[in-house]
Amino acid sequence: MTLDRYAEWLARGRAHQTDGRLIDALLCYRRALHEVAAGVEARFHVGELAWQFGNSADAIAAWESAIALA
Repeated sequence: MTLDRYAEWLARGRAHQTDGRLIDALLCYRRALHEVAAGVEARFHVGELAWQFGNSADAIAAWESAIALA
């Protein structure tokens, strides 16, 4: 069930991100990570959002953590 919830939160986050609702997307990705702490996809998308917000250090850190778990 946790993986199902992870996938649901990830899908919600992608939908919000696609529609330009970046804060909502970030909240969804964080909820996904609450379900599966080692979620690579969610970490990658958190990095995308950090990059879109102009925070390159957090983006790189998120991507590095995703790579480390892959």
